[in-house]
Amino acid sequence: MSSDCTFFDKDTGEIYGAGSVGDDTLEGYFQAVPPGVRLEVAANREMQYIDVQTLEVLNYTGEELAARRALRPGWVWVMPQRIAVDQRTQGQARAEALARVNGERDRRIAAFDRFSFNGAVYDGDAAAKENITDAAAGAADDQALPEGFTWRTFDNQDVPMTNADILELAKAFRAAANLHKFTMHAIARALKDSAEGDLTNAQLDVINWPL
Repeated sequence: MSSDCTFFDKDTGEIYGAGSVGDDTLEGYFQAVPPGVRLEVAANREMQYIDVQTLEVLNYTGEELAARRALRPGWVWVMPQRIAVDQRTQGQARAEALARVNGERDRRIAAFDRFSFNGAVYDGDAAAKENITDAAAGAADDQALPEGFTWRTFDNQDVPMTNADILELAKAFRAAANLHKFTMHAIARALKDSAEGDLTNAQLDVINWPL
């Protein structure tokens, strides 16, 4: 024999779905909701649960819904307490912290986009790096420059430059880019060092870059 019903865990009230369930399964694990609410509950099972004492269909609170939707890998929703529980090991939480720090380090290094030279600010992104590198290679070979040659600054001002100026521009770019990179690595190392030791998952979860 089978029963057509909305079924839920009879110990926790968590709703699983609707359909035909064998009577032996229903008796052992599930319970049917009262007639007339099957379709409503089935359609809203992610937002509702069953009071196992009264069989009343109840809505999760806004905070509970937000917590359910924000579950990260390693976290589970526990019924009937209706709370999110962290089931990660310390090693898993530490690995997430290190990956978070490394990812942000790489993003910040890649975000370098300007530097200062002779009182002006110049572009320093990937395209600018290529232009500066090519121009410096030509300047090292004493390339011929167009008459009135200028280099445009970050704020779109045209600055006259000679080959000697281009070489100094390239030197300033390398120094600024390297300093930025070294600074980001130093911050990342300090953050990763802070993830060592016998820390709780909550302590590991707050290890991140300063704003």
